[in-house]
Amino acid sequence: MSNQKLIFTITAGRTGTAWLSKFIAINSQFESVHEPVRIEDFGTMMPDIKIMRTFNDIGMTDSVKDFWQRKFEILSNVTHYSEVNHTLSKCGLIEFMGQYTDLKKNVSIILLRRKNRVKHAVSFLVRNDFSHITLQWQWYLSFRYKRKLIQANPFAAHGNLGLIFWYIYEMEARQEYYKKLYGDRFNFIDFSLEEIVTESGSKNLASSLCINQDLVLPPPNNANKQKPSSEMIELASNFDSICQIDPKEIAEKFINSGERLAFIK
Repeated sequence: MSNQKLIFTITAGRTGTAWLSKFIAINSQFESVHEPVRIEDFGTMMPDIKIMRTFNDIGMTDSVKDFWQRKFEILSNVTHYSEVNHTLSKCGLIEFMGQYTDLKKNVSIILLRRKNRVKHAVSFLVRNDFSHITLQWQWYLSFRYKRKLIQANPFAAHGNLGLIFWYIYEMEARQEYYKKLYGDRFNFIDFSLEEIVTESGSKNLASSLCINQDLVLPPPNNANKQKPSSEMIELASNFDSICQIDPKEIAEKFINSGERLAFIK
């Protein structure tokens, strides 16, 4: 494992992960995976709903650890591996690497976000991504989970739009949380979607990942086919304007309280 190089992300999704996977694939020797979604992947390479719910409601149980042990046993045969799958960090990836493996600075974790939260929220809203609980369980986060950094009730009162903004802020707070707790173990890299798709930003990303500098940029990928209405944009803009939230402050307060996302209570 000491010669192995790994790349993962902590991100909310809808942040350019499909593009990022292609970028790494064509500019490096890494085996680059976006999201493993074959039937046989769930429960082995891809966390299923049970794993996601267990970690976020209870913590790092034996069943959650068993999933990660299966996944890392498979990965042990791959020298350079990148997976930008945004579900992984939501169910114990960082804790497992930090506490149950000998991986150290050979792991790069991209903290990927969008500078424009309004556009980010609208990208979820136009797809109706938070309309059904099973989508929240498998791909995002449920506001009803017990293990979370930001209390969701004030957001839930505003329906789907409120839940989307809660999720965006929760993931930004988790980025700060993991960077503070594991910053001495792994190579955390902060980038926005708006940065990485530019020539200068992609060069900075490549340098941070220690991959090829003679770059090829993939074309834009996975854009919403359905365009948002002006009402959607206005609603998201108005909601964003009243949010006074500092994700870093929230993460630090949570850590200083002695709480941890992976605690079993």
